[in-house]
Amino acid sequence: MHLKIILIFCALCFFTDTMSKGLNAIQIQCLQILVKNYNDKEIVNKVINAFNVDKEYNYNHNDTEHKRVYDILHFMHTFDKAGDKIILTGDEHPIIKLDINELKIVFDHISDIGLKDNGCVVEEEKFHTLIDLFGFSGLINDDDTLAVWKTNIKEDYKYDLSEVLIELLGYQAQLYKWKFGKIEDLKIFDEFIKYALMDHTSDQIKPKLVLLLNN
Repeated sequence: MHLKIILIFCALCFFTDTMSKGLNAIQIQCLQILVKNYNDKEIVNKVINAFNVDKEYNYNHNDTEHKRVYDILHFMHTFDKAGDKIILTGDEHPIIKLDINELKIVFDHISDIGLKDNGCVVEEEKFHTLIDLFGFSGLINDDDTLAVWKTNIKEDYKYDLSEVLIELLGYQAQLYKWKFGKIEDLKIFDEFIKYALMDHTSDQIKPKLVLLLNN
């Protein structure tokens, strides 16, 4: 089952023609794992290229993990890229995503409350402030959902932006009845990244993927 999920994700990222700006949970998770586990400029840019983003990313491996996560999400959200409209097996609609306008609101909030000056670390008090801002700006239009979210924030935990965005998507999906798409087994992303780093042409890879996906 894990192999099939990996292959579906790879096929979507390499071969989909439907792309649009923004980020979904699968992309966010993958980018988080990429900069945390593979802190190397060449590797990061090769995987970015696998998302059909041709622009070189000026990656800084000396930044903290939280800053690296923030920067790559900020960089990637502005591009049309593969995987933007992932449809999970058996579903009719793409998984929920934050579009470029919603993400601009998030990044503005991050800047407004000084999180960039704090190394992009989101601790409990600032997270509460962010949730209030998400409600004020209409990213979550339900007071009960906002209240529940606040009660679920971990004390003494330092969130990075990927974790904040994934939680935002999760509450949006729950509230608005969309598919979430978050992958629980993070080893899948390691497998995908290793796959993306292989030196194969798309002509070599695609027939094998099609064959495996239909078995």
